[in-house]
Amino acid sequence: IFFMGLSKLVRLAERLVDHAINPETKVHILSKVSQPDAHTFEGTLSTIAQVIETQKPPMPALVIIGQNAEKLRG
Repeated sequence: IFFMGLSKLVRLAERLVDHAINPETKVHILSKVSQPDAHTFEGTLSTIAQVIETQKPPMPALVIIGQNAEKLRG
């Protein structure tokens, strides 16, 4: 779990994959938590760069990677 980690998330995802973390590991970006326009963006370590580029999640954001992200969807 990373607070305010959105600006470095693409590099973080690359490094995790470089260190043998499964590229299909779930990633959730919780943007503007506790605000009326809060939104969750979903991807994997291998797709999160594209999610950020196309959907442009606003800051502030909480980034959740791995088993904790999987639990968000039950």
